[in-house]
Amino acid sequence: MRTRRKHTAAIGRKKTPARTGPDKHRSYAKRPATIANPKRQLVSPYSSTASRWYQEGVRDGEGWRQTKSTAGIPPEEARDAAFEAWSDKYYGGTVTNGIGWKQLLGYGQKYAAGFLGGFADAKPILPVPLRTTAAAIVCATAPLLGLDRVLRELDALPIRQIIVVIYGVEIGELPEELASPRVLFLIWPNVTDPDVGRALGAKLAAADTLLFVDAVKPVAAGALARFLWECDGRADIALNDLSMRSIWFHQRGGIQRLQEFLNASLNRPDLKSNSLSTLPYALSRKALNTIGAATLCVPAKAHAVAIMSKLRIVTGGSAGSSALPSDDRIVAGDHAEAWHEAIAVRGDRLGRPDRRRNRTILDNPDR
Repeated sequence: MRTRRKHTAAIGRKKTPARTGPDKHRSYAKRPATIANPKRQLVSPYSSTASRWYQEGVRDGEGWRQTKSTAGIPPEEARDAAFEAWSDKYYGGTVTNGIGWKQLLGYGQKYAAGFLGGFADAKPILPVPLRTTAAAIVCATAPLLGLDRVLRELDALPIRQIIVVIYGVEIGELPEELASPRVLFLIWPNVTDPDVGRALGAKLAAADTLLFVDAVKPVAAGALARFLWECDGRADIALNDLSMRSIWFHQRGGIQRLQEFLNASLNRPDLKSNSLSTLPYALSRKALNTIGAATLCVPAKAHAVAIMSKLRIVTGGSAGSSALPSDDRIVAGDHAEAWHEAIAVRGDRLGRPDRRRNRTILDNPDR
């Protein structure tokens, strides 16, 4: 009797299920563009489209310089002109609106490189086509480790004002590498909570979009750009999406559980564990006026107010940076304030009807 031969090559081989959905190529995705490593390109520098945008940037840069009567043009002025020129091209229809996000950033990067090619001392930038103004808020304390790299990434974006709140310490002279014409340093030695420092910075910011970033762990400019883009008329709040790296619920920490339960209790389970308690995030001017700068002192409460105010809340990408208090009791207290605010607005059951229990047998059915 002949024995049917099997495909022995497949024996013992573990079959890996195919990836589906928007994250099917996540393992092979390139990291966001960073100014600290300018060699990392979002698009191939040898592609015909990228080369075309570079040459167009060269022509526009030369034409812009010819309109200036002064011999020496400040690099900051040239930088702002490159940002404005790229935004005009995008919203003027020159750049196809249907291109992908990475292509948009990559072509803008090549265009800006060509535009600023005539300036030997010009720093590399990463244009994002914006119709509104943007500011960044950074809250730091001594010894200011990593702050120079954080500011370097922010400096590459179309951000007109960077507010650095230094809290908890007296600072005499700031390091020279932190000096920048767009950076405003505010020193408050009596402030001991970074959330309070960010709220103070937001109160003083004069821009349509506010970007809040961590002062210790730098985030690539290419990742931060998406937060600005989302809050430029598309959404009111852009959160840092950490759900892509979430693990099983029983393996999560107490902070993640509180954040996810708060979202679920306020009918936003789609936000998962994403919250205003996690940096970076961006707010529109409408969101800041609705929430109130003072409410940002308690991020979980501000998050609850934003949801109940029906603000447009989206995720601005996964930046991988997190600034959370080390003491879970602080987080628990913040979320207690959030639920207290929610109960005051929506009632004891947060607006949810009770269809399971028979309350008619009670003396007071409304209890």
